[in-house]
Amino acid sequence: MTKMAWVVLGLFAGSGVSGCGSSRGLAAGANAADAAAESDGAVASSACTMLAQARCRQRDTCTAGFYDKTTYPDVMTCEAREQLSCERSLAAPKTGNSPQRTLDCSVALHSGSCDQLLAGITPTACLPPTGMIPDGAPCAFSGQCQSGYCSLPKTAACGSCASQPKVGDSCASTGSCGAVLACDGATNTCVTPPKTGDSCDKTHPCLHNLSCVGATKSSSGTCQLQPTVAGANCDAKRKTLPDCDHGVGLYCNASPGRCVQVGFAAASGASCGTLTDGSVVACAAGASCIVPAGQSQGTCMKDAADDGVCDTVIGPSCARPAHCVVTTQGGTSGKCRLLDGSFCQ
Repeated sequence: MTKMAWVVLGLFAGSGVSGCGSSRGLAAGANAADAAAESDGAVASSACTMLAQARCRQRDTCTAGFYDKTTYPDVMTCEAREQLSCERSLAAPKTGNSPQRTLDCSVALHSGSCDQLLAGITPTACLPPTGMIPDGAPCAFSGQCQSGYCSLPKTAACGSCASQPKVGDSCASTGSCGAVLACDGATNTCVTPPKTGDSCDKTHPCLHNLSCVGATKSSSGTCQLQPTVAGANCDAKRKTLPDCDHGVGLYCNASPGRCVQVGFAAASGASCGTLTDGSVVACAAGASCIVPAGQSQGTCMKDAADDGVCDTVIGPSCARPAHCVVTTQGGTSGKCRLLDGSFCQ
């Protein structure tokens, strides 16, 4: 219970003492409990508002608006959805998270650099806390776990608390490697995030805002920062120069080797991905690019709303931050769900 809740409880307890009879005292106690709960909820909501604003505005600023253009139709929607997710995290049973930690994270995000965001570096204040749930028990958020890590499959509503992943562990089912390591999508294993100048090759790739430049079948290359402005020199094959930073909506036009802004397809059903002319097109917020296996060009499909039907292969995807929870083992179709810690108990 927060300090504010204790103050409210004390006020209501005082008024209850002034009444006569047990029934009035019990009523006052019930009112006090209700008021305390409302106060806790208000504090959590306020903290989540701050965090949602910090997250959305930092991502919008650091990606020159690209993140919101492809994820949420506007900043207000981004903030509303991020706040909802935050509130569910704070309400999760046995969590070590708190409104104060949430506020600390929002401050860290406000003062964090775009370089950190684009590199995928999470501020220390935003790392999951340790909760009260032991390894092996159900969870929805890492902050619920004694280890600070919830192993949550990408298509499940609940995961289980587990020890922090180690280098070389598989991340194929979760897409996550905890607070320190990163999941390499090419090998589906947990790796130490490389830095600028680190050696790289096919089995030791660069991540996030870095490109592995100069690697061959017989020799390694080096991780180099990707350009973040249109018109910068680039090399899509990364032989002599890095590729462009996709996180800010750029791709490398092979001729004449310059970073170009990704195009947008506003209508559902429009072509997206890498088109036959070499241009790259993203789907505007509210839709996702569904690309058939083995192909580079797909079709924009409207995202499903919360509790709507989704499919991890043929679409539709879910409106973020909900994800597609597959309902049958080995299947691909399911329902769009927001994480909810109370569901996993």
